[in-house]
Amino acid sequence: MTCPWEQFEKDPFPFCEEQLCQLVGQPANTWSNVGYFVAAWLLWRHSQGNLTRRGFAAIALFQAIGSTLFHMSGSLWAKEIDVAAMLMLSGLCLVLGLQRL
Repeated sequence: MTCPWEQFEKDPFPFCEEQLCQLVGQPANTWSNVGYFVAAWLLWRHSQGNLTRRGFAAIALFQAIGSTLFHMSGSLWAKEIDVAAMLMLSGLCLVLGLQRL
């Protein structure tokens, strides 16, 4: 039997729940990303042209997609998307904080 994601290079430093041999390899971590999708939708819906909220909404959506793919597959390429989204969020917060100074 082959696992759905075995053709991709795996994360060499796994720190989440154990990867299962099924389409959703880490069910709890994968389904917990629904919150990012909801946050992205709510931020976008209530942004009313506010660029800061739209930025947070876009990053939340990117985080939702990246984290979902990573926890579904456990693959290295998806982890890179997940981490990139986290860095984008940190960068946006840093820029906004510096802007306030």
